[in-house]
Amino acid sequence: MVDVEFRWARATDGPAVLEVLTSAFHLLRESAKWQQARELVSRELFRFRLMIRDGRVIGSACVSRHGLRIGRSRIELAYLGQVSVLPEHQRQGLGSKLMIDLVDSLREEGYDLARLSGLVRFYRRFGWVPFPRRFVEFPLRHLQAGTVEMTLADVLQPNDPAFQRVRQYNPAADGEACKALMRSFNEGRTGSLAEWSQAPMSPFTPELGEPWPLVYEDDEAIRGYLASHMFGADINDFVASVNLQEVALDLETPEAVGTLFRYVLWHAHLRGARRVTARLPWDERLFRILADNGLLFEKVELFNAATGNMLHLFDPRRLLEKISAELADRWNASHGGQTSAFTLRIDGTNLGIELGETVRVTPDDVEGPTLSLGHQQFLTLVLGLAPAASVLTGLEIAPDLRRVMEVLFPVQPTATGTWG
Repeated sequence: MVDVEFRWARATDGPAVLEVLTSAFHLLRESAKWQQARELVSRELFRFRLMIRDGRVIGSACVSRHGLRIGRSRIELAYLGQVSVLPEHQRQGLGSKLMIDLVDSLREEGYDLARLSGLVRFYRRFGWVPFPRRFVEFPLRHLQAGTVEMTLADVLQPNDPAFQRVRQYNPAADGEACKALMRSFNEGRTGSLAEWSQAPMSPFTPELGEPWPLVYEDDEAIRGYLASHMFGADINDFVASVNLQEVALDLETPEAVGTLFRYVLWHAHLRGARRVTARLPWDERLFRILADNGLLFEKVELFNAATGNMLHLFDPRRLLEKISAELADRWNASHGGQTSAFTLRIDGTNLGIELGETVRVTPDDVEGPTLSLGHQQFLTLVLGLAPAASVLTGLEIAPDLRRVMEVLFPVQPTATGTWG
């Protein structure tokens, strides 16, 4: 049996952690990726969980904590990155030991969800489930309408005087205004960060890329903020050479929204980009504004059952208790004064749900119908990603309970990026 121990990193562990990342990810010393790894270790050292063997660090993973909104409620999300084991210690079951420790540690620390990207067949053994990744793609190409061809210049109108209202973000001058805009744009928005401690901030910044933050200012007020990252080439299907990572918009001023996007798309085109990707909320109001500005875009939900985005649900009861105030608001908005109860079975965990002025979650069955869901179905409902009627298709469910689920878990204008 391989004898290892686990602990969080200490102040003296930086060189050892960097050595693990360098070897496991085959980074060339002094390369751009190696420098990025060194900066990560320097900045986030105490967030690394370490695997120790004979006094030596042989494996590590970086854990970032983020509050995630579910309506007006908040849950805790852990993002796992840089999960790695030294090459000479691989194929000995140590990666499995590291993952078991991570799952146990995060559960003990009170996390509700965790997210990572990786090989599904490996991580699924530890309770991780594949989950879609949402993004919006803007193809940069000419458009054809019958015999009429519209160039990108025709669509994006680079000579529009409104482009003069777009300028580079200034942290000192714009920080507080952008933070306020981020809060108002995300207030109560399921899937968004629960709080903005600074502005701007990128919880899941890609490994490399030149930041390009812009604001739209009108009448001395910031009406929009877009932060892109620019790369030398497309990184993957969901991160193009120009990727909009952070967005905060005043949807009451659609001119600002349209102008900001047209500006970014035009300048991405001038840099040679053939498409732009964006982590936008699935908000039909926003999509209508983009369409009204004549922009071509695709709403993409990418699901890869082999490798990709994955989520881990630690305690369904604790999660439901944390969002019970939001669920009570939804129930009482349409069924005020009424009560109902049902049993929810989530991959073997039985939960009694009692609905009334408040929502009560118990570990016992209650009198009423029963519904069985998998983790993926349950999280799709919690995040408001699809209509309950769609998620419940093919399941045995009483008609009255189906209507209850539609009330408790409506489709939401859900933010993307944090959970996928």
